Amino acid sequence: MHDDLSEPTLQSNNSDAEQPRLDWRRAHEELSRLAKCRARLDWDEGRSLLDCLRSAAHLHLGFGSFGEYVERLLGYSRRSIDERLRVAAALEHLPSLGQALRDGRMSWSVVRELTRIATPENEDAWLDVARGRTVRQIEELVAGHQPGDRPDDEYDSAMRRHVLRFEVSAETFATFREAMAKLRRDTGSPVDDDAALLLLARQALEGPTEPGRANHQIALTVCEACGRGWQQGRGELVEVGSEVLEMARCDVQHRAQHRGQLIIEGRVSMGLVIRHADGTRYGLVADPRAVQVHEEAFRALRSLGFRESEARRGLERVRVSAHAGDANVPNIVRQVLAVLAADRQPTRSVDTR
Repeated sequence: MHDDLSEPTLQSNNSDAEQPRLDWRRAHEELSRLAKCRARLDWDEGRSLLDCLRSAAHLHLGFGSFGEYVERLLGYSRRSIDERLRVAAALEHLPSLGQALRDGRMSWSVVRELTRIATPENEDAWLDVARGRTVRQIEELVAGHQPGDRPDDEYDSAMRRHVLRFEVSAETFATFREAMAKLRRDTGSPVDDDAALLLLARQALEGPTEPGRANHQIALTVCEACGRGWQQGRGELVEVGSEVLEMARCDVQHRAQHRGQLIIEGRVSMGLVIRHADGTRYGLVADPRAVQVHEEAFRALRSLGFRESEARRGLERVRVSAHAGDANVPNIVRQVLAVLAADRQPTRSVDTR
């Protein structure tokens, strides 16, 4: 007996004579073609991700965050989304690297590593060194260098990346994700894991905040008789709109509802039903045209003097017709006005004696 240490091969019960002979060159050419197509799609996807982020498409569609929108649409994790946004933004200033990805001469994984240190002045030098190397080899080349360095510059161990890995409970994991999401929202621009963790650590070292309270709070003065409200602003009372008061009274922080981009029905005790503006259940990608019509109609009704709750109630009543061929803002507004006018008609009692 002896051990067979040769590489495993695909086995078949059919004899060689029954097997069609594969052309390895054709198989390789097809795989190479797909690799180039994939690289071009990665470049196109990065540009589209940036466009959606900068135009706030997720807000118009009623999603709570850009990360949730992309995760549901493309299936990416939050970390992958951040990385793809970072690479796409970097390629706006790195024409040679961007062209290499578009042409399929380099994969997205290779370009991702090179964007960590490439600048318009050194990108061509890094492109020359990266040719013919694997992603792992390029990771080793990039480690120990900072943006602007050339490949032959001295290695700096302080620049090498490190890995943090923890096993935590579900509560800790969920709270940590919320903290990271808040940091990214507060910065107003894409932030990678390294920068977000550094900000989180620095905030912790500055001292704890009072538990159970928000970091930023506002004081509102509300007149019980007329319902008007004022907010303190640098020692001065400034009157605010009714939607601000409604948001302040709201038990859940769904600001998209107050912009007419989400529909929230039910009660917390009985269960809430959340839908996008076109009526689709929350989480499904809504019809952009229906959402835009609903959003513009909501703003039109508010400009006519209707309260936020009235505008939302009226739009909910005529929401089904928003999918019809006459779904445009004037028609939707006219339908809502008719509904609200009927609601305001006084009821007449009928004497049946």
